[in-house]
Parts: sequence; C-alpha cells; structure tokens
Amino acid sequence: MTQISPKLTTHDQAQNAIHLPPAHNSNKSTPPPPKPHSRRVSLRAKATALAIALSTLPVIAVGATAYYFANRSITQQIIRQQQSTAIDLEDRLELFVQSRFLDVQAMANLDVFANPQTRSITTRQAKDTTLNNLVTAYNGIYDSIAVFDLNGDVIAQSKGKPINNHRNSVYFQEALKTGRAYLSEPKIADNSSSVVRTFTIAAPIKDTATGENIGVIRARMPLAANKLLDVDNRRQEQFYVVNSAGQIFLTSNEEATGKSFEQQFPKLFNLVQAGNSLDIASTIENQSTANKLVSYAAAEELQELHNLNWGVIVSTPSKIVFLPQRQLLLTFLLGTGLTTLLVGVLAAYLTNRAVKPILKASDAVTQIKEGKLDTRVVVSGEDELAMLGNNINSMAARLQQLLDNQAAEAERTRIVKDITLRLGQFPQIQDILNTAVQEIRAELQADRVVVYAFNDKWQGTVIAESVAEGFPQALNADIDDPCFAEKYVERYRQGRVQATANIYTAGLGECYLKQLEQFAVKANLVAPIIQDGQLLALLIAHQCSAPRNWQQGEIDLFSQLAAQVGFALDRAKLLEQQIKEKEKLQKRALELLMEVDPLNKGDLTIRANVTEDEIGTIADSYNATISSLRQIVNKVKVAAEQVTATTNYSESSVQVLSQEAVRQAEEISAALNQLQAMDDSIRAVAQSAKQAEVAVHKATETVAAGDAAMNRTVDGIEAIRATVTATAEKVRQLGESSQKISKVVNLIGRFAAQTNLLALKASIEAARAGEEGRGFAVLADEVRILASQSAQATGEIEKLVLDIQAETNAVVAAMEAGTEQVSKGTMLVDETRQHLTQITAISEEIGNLVQAISEASLVQSHAAHAVTQTMNDVAAIANHTSGEATQVSTAFQQLLTVADQLQTSVGQFKVN
Repeated sequence: MTQISPKLTTHDQAQNAIHLPPAHNSNKSTPPPPKPHSRRVSLRAKATALAIALSTLPVIAVGATAYYFANRSITQQIIRQQQSTAIDLEDRLELFVQSRFLDVQAMANLDVFANPQTRSITTRQAKDTTLNNLVTAYNGIYDSIAVFDLNGDVIAQSKGKPINNHRNSVYFQEALKTGRAYLSEPKIADNSSSVVRTFTIAAPIKDTATGENIGVIRARMPLAANKLLDVDNRRQEQFYVVNSAGQIFLTSNEEATGKSFEQQFPKLFNLVQAGNSLDIASTIENQSTANKLVSYAAAEELQELHNLNWGVIVSTPSKIVFLPQRQLLLTFLLGTGLTTLLVGVLAAYLTNRAVKPILKASDAVTQIKEGKLDTRVVVSGEDELAMLGNNINSMAARLQQLLDNQAAEAERTRIVKDITLRLGQFPQIQDILNTAVQEIRAELQADRVVVYAFNDKWQGTVIAESVAEGFPQALNADIDDPCFAEKYVERYRQGRVQATANIYTAGLGECYLKQLEQFAVKANLVAPIIQDGQLLALLIAHQCSAPRNWQQGEIDLFSQLAAQVGFALDRAKLLEQQIKEKEKLQKRALELLMEVDPLNKGDLTIRANVTEDEIGTIADSYNATISSLRQIVNKVKVAAEQVTATTNYSESSVQVLSQEAVRQAEEISAALNQLQAMDDSIRAVAQSAKQAEVAVHKATETVAAGDAAMNRTVDGIEAIRATVTATAEKVRQLGESSQKISKVVNLIGRFAAQTNLLALKASIEAARAGEEGRGFAVLADEVRILASQSAQATGEIEKLVLDIQAETNAVVAAMEAGTEQVSKGTMLVDETRQHLTQITAISEEIGNLVQAISEASLVQSHAAHAVTQTMNDVAAIANHTSGEATQVSTAFQQLLTVADQLQTSVGQFKVN
C-alpha cells in the first residue's frame, strides 16, 4: 500500500553525466634509424674518460684524508664513551656500597638494640619482627639480617634458617676491632642449579648510655647486576665487577662468574698492572669468539674508605662498537664509485631524463588504449610532463568510473528491456499488469508488488498483485484515502517516487499505519503509472519481513519499470484502436479496388469515388495520377515519332566522329609515354638531392650535440675546480687554526710550569712550617702532580697539533695539484669544441649547396609532372570521347528500336 504523508522523503530521478574531452588521433611516427658509428663516438669516449679521471682523483684524495681523520676521531670518541660508561657504573657501585654502610649503621642505632631501656623490655619475637620488617622495607636488597651479642650468639634474626655462633667470622671480629662498619669480600657458591653471589656487611652496636660495644648486627645481600649497578639487561655491553683478589664476582655474562681478571681479559689486565693500577684503561681484546673493546674503571672511593680494591669492566663486541667506521668506509667507497659512474653516464642520463617521462606516458596511454584502465603514470614535479601524467591518470580514472556507471546502467537497462519485451507479448491490460508485478517482485526481491488503480473520484483498488508465501493478499482490496486527491495527485503526476525504509519511524499518521499493518508492511516503495499524461495507478513494492533501506539504484530501476508499465498500457490501448481502424480501412480499400479495376485494360478515362477518409485521399490521388498519366501518354506518342526521325538522320555522323576520336587517343598515348620517362628521370635527381640534404642536416645536428656535450663537460670541470679550491681554502684555514691551538697549548704549558714552580715553593714553605704545615704540604704535592700531568698532556696536544699541521699542508698541496690538472682538462675540451665548430661551418656550406640542387630538381620535377598530368587528362578526354561516340552510335540504333516499340505500346491506351 502507499503512504501519502507529507513527512516522507521524495526521491527524484537524476542521472550523473560524465563529460570526457574529445579524443585526438595521433600518428605514431617511425623512430629514426640508429646513427652510424663515427669518430664522434670515440672523441666523446676520450672526453668522458678524461673527465672521470680529473673528477675522481681529487675526490678520492679528499675522501681518503677525511676518512683518516674522521676514523681516528670516531675511534677516540667511542673509547671515551665506553670509559664514561665504565666510570658511570663504578660510581653506581660506590653509591650502592655507601648506601649499604649507611643502612647497617642505621640498623645498629635502632633503639630496640642500642637503647638499654627499650632493649630490656623488648622480647625476642618483637626483635625478630623488627628485622623481618627491615628485610621487607629494603625491597629484596637483604635476604637475612641478624644481631649477635659479644660472644657471637644470636640475639635476633629475620626469617630463615637458624644461625649458629659467628664469633669466629671475619666480619664479626673486624666490626668489634675497628668499632665501625665492615664489608666482607663477596662469596661465590654453586648450588648446582645456579651461581649464588653474596656479601655481608656488619656494624657494632653501641649502648646509647655507655657508648660501649654490646653486640654486632649483620646484613647479608644477594648480588645481582641489575640491583648492584642499576643497569638494564637489554643493553649491548657486558659488565664485570672485580673484587680485591682480581676475581670476577658479578657479571652480565654468567659464564665468566668466578674467573680471574687476568684469565678473562689478559691484555687489559697487563695494561692496568703496567700502569701501576691505572684508574681508567681501555684496549682491544682478541678473544676466540670475537674481538671486543674493553674498558676498566677502578673504584677509588671504596679503596680509600673501606680498603676494597674493586673495579668495573665494560666489554662491547668490536663489530658493534666500531660499526660507524665500517659505515663510513662503505659510504666513502659507494660515494667514490657513484661519482665515477655519474660522470661517465651524465650525457646519456640527461637524454634519458628528458625522454623517459614521455615514454612512460606513451606506454601508459597505449595500455589504456588496450583496455588496462588501472594503469597510472608515476608523477613527480610540477612541470608540463607532470601535468600530462596527471591528465592521463585523471582520464584513466574517469574512463574507469564511466565504464562502471555504464555497466550498472547497462544492467538496469537489460532488466528494463527484458521486462518490457515480456510485457509487449501480451495484448490484454490485465495480462500486462500481472506479468509486471511478478517480474518486478523477482528483480527487487520484495515480499509484495501491487498495482493500485484509481477511479474518477481517486478511490483506489488493488487490481494486480504478486506476493510471497506467508504474507496476506491485497488483491481486489478497496482503499479510500480522502487526502490523496487534494495533496498528492499532482505530485505523482509530475513523476514523484517515494521510498520509506521503516513505516514506524517515518512519522506516519495512525490511520496510515493501520492501513499498512493489515497487510504486514514494514517498508514500501511507490512510483506512478502514467498513461497519456494522466495518473492511472501506483506501482507499489512492499517489504513485509523487516524494514529495508532502498538503494538509489533500486529506486531508479523501480521508477523506470513503472514508466515501462505505463508505456505497455499505452501500447495495448493503441493496439486495440489500430485493430479497429485496420478493419475499417480494409473494407474501404476493397471498394476502391473494385472502382479502378478497368485500369488493368488500359482505360484511362475511369475515375474513383472520393470520400472524406484516408481511402478518399488515396482515391483523389489516384484520379490525379490517372489524369497526369493520360497527358503523359499523349506526349510520349508525339515524342516517339520525333525520336524515330532524328535517329535515322544522325546515325551516319556519329560513326565518323567515333573513328576520329580513336585515332586522336592513340597519338596522345605515344606522347604521354615520352613525357613519363622524362618525369621519372627528374624525380630520381630530386630524390638523390633530398637524401644528400638530409644526411648533411643530420651531420650538423650531431656536431651541435657534441658541442653542447663539451659545454656541459667544461661546466662540470669548472664546478669541480671551484669545489677543490674551496676545499683547499678550508683546509688552509684548518692549518691556521691548528697554529693558534699550538700557541694556546704553549701558553698552557707555561702556566703548568709556573704552577709546578709555585707548588714546589709552597711545599718548601710548608716544610719550614713543621707539623702545622703538613696538610698544606700534601695539598702542594697534589697541585704539583696536577701541574706535571697538565704539562704532559699539553705536550701531547702540541705534538698532535704539529701532526695535524703537517697533514693539512700535504692535503693543500694535493688539492692545488688537482686544481692545475682540472685547468689542463678545461683547455683540452676548449680545443675539441673549436674543431667541432669548424666542422659545423663546413657542414652548413655543404647543406646550402645540396639544398639549392634539391630545390632546382624539385621545380623541374613539378613542371614535368604538371605537363604529364595535362597530357594524361587530354588522353583520358580523347579516350572518353571515343568511347562516348561509340556508345552514342550504338544508342542511336537501340533508340530507333525502342521508338518503334513505344509507338506500338502507346497505341494500346484509351485516352479519348
């Protein structure tokens, strides 16, 4: 059924038109033949080889020098970076140990152990609980804490295995002996499943009232690299911590646990020992698995404060740590190789760069022409070639869109055509409607399709229906909508198509919902059926199973099918009228044939009866035709008599004319053969001159291209010379800066000498002061040592600056030599270009002479061709005249026979 609520959406038919630019036919020219090998190719090869040599040697020299200094600088930076890492880990180790000393001192000062009053009232269980809380509070740093009396017996302990008497333990005795905290060397034990590393720290417990030692507190710590050094296991370096005995007790490499420093890193160990226990040292260890860069940093603070000669070692594989050098070398080799290759192929690259986008565009257009519409041109830049590529891509996309739209439109057209053809097979209106609802329901896959027809009062009845099984039928149902005539007749007459996806959300009135609910309608689609410009009925599709979102293609198809149903009804009505008119015309035509039957016997005096219908018009035309035919027959009779007389008189003259025309054609043919031979000779001369002109033109173009290539080569060499000159200036400035550094270093050396002298004087004055100046003497010694180290470092820096100055001078000399070689190459290319210019001038003179010959031959050829063409025309006219004369003679004979026959035939008509 239809809803006619004004709140529903109206879908008007629309077609999207895609306008394509007109196609342009292009003739693909034949590619020119390959140019012959000549001396030009050899000269270009020599120039290219010279340019490669002149450009590559300075680049290699500069690159090798730069690589040498950069490699040395990067190596030193990497070593300093690893040493910084070792020092950072050593600082973390010292910070961790110092924190543990503070922890155990704080534990020893707890009131529960040190205060006599609190200690006396606190039970053993409370003390144990206190220690357990400490273990928990330190978040796994300690796994056992215990308190002992002066005899080594346990007073309290944290959870764990009961602890025996510790009177003989080294840490117990040292803590009581020294009266301060003591850290023992780590212990390494193998429990068959993993390596366990622990060390203990102990401190004396002093009575807060008397200050006397009353016991010892001991804390045990399990060792782990991530806790001791606060490092991430995912780092690429490996870390090792060495104790005072030179044993590795903590490492990220579990295989090295328990090994000695000398066994694991013999080269680094010897370096540290040779330097009298250096605080920091680095070297390359050649190990069986891989070479490694290793650095050692001594824990000086632990040595000074706690007599712990510990150190930290950082190890990194050489292939990882020196990766930047290998990348730098690879970059140098690739840069040099690419530079050499670039100079060699520069000319070919410029040509290919100009032609390649056009070839790609041509290939893309060819593929698009073959139907591969997904072809796209890769576009870069914003020049005309990029615009061409964008236009080709846009054209392909629009063609693909057009094809898709045409395919969808073709499918809808096919459906409309098939249904229209099936509707055209039925002459009866009801058969048309029944077929239409069945076919449309099948194509839309709707639950019901009906035709809702109106009477003269716009009251509707369902006159045709196709409904799926399980849904109520609406056939012959009368539905009266009082608002339809007033509001919606004119809208549907104008072609309104209404789609409702869900009747319950469309804002329909209660009365409309009840009309639809009785037929189980959930969604509907309505289109008008127009006949002779008037609204005849509505074609309605119902979806009863569930709401349905009608697609625009379905709406367009439904609208077209509704229009075709209207056309089919028009055809049925017209067919019925045509049948009636046909019967009427057949009866009147039979009467006309009977009236004009005497014409078969040659009686031209008969007249047909004229009426007001179509047959009357034919009868009137018949009468006029017979009247005209009667006049024509009279004229033909007179003309036949005149033709007979004229033919007899002219037959002899035509025979003589034919013989003369044949003789004239033979003489003209002979002259034409002689002219054709002369024309062929002139054409051969003109063709030879044309070929010579083309060859000279090609030679000129080739020389011009060589000159342009020489110009580009000169520009490239000049650019190389400018670059080398600028580089030499920069290196010279580097040498000047090195000299300034040398002066500053000398000044620093003098400062160090003066500082050393002042420190010596201060030491002498402190010695004179006696015991009171001892501290000042120590400070003066430290200053003197620092001044000596500064002087030594200043000497090394001065030596390094001198080396840099010497190498810089060598690089400047090499670059000046390279500049001179580039200048010689430029002069050689200029001489080559002068020779090419002379060849160009000579080629132009030859081209002018050949062109003059070609033009003269072309004029002669045109003149001979014109004469030949004229003679051909004359010969053709003569042949044509001869043939026509022969045909006229034969025609006169035939005409005489026809005139006799015509007189006999005309005599059969009755005209009076």
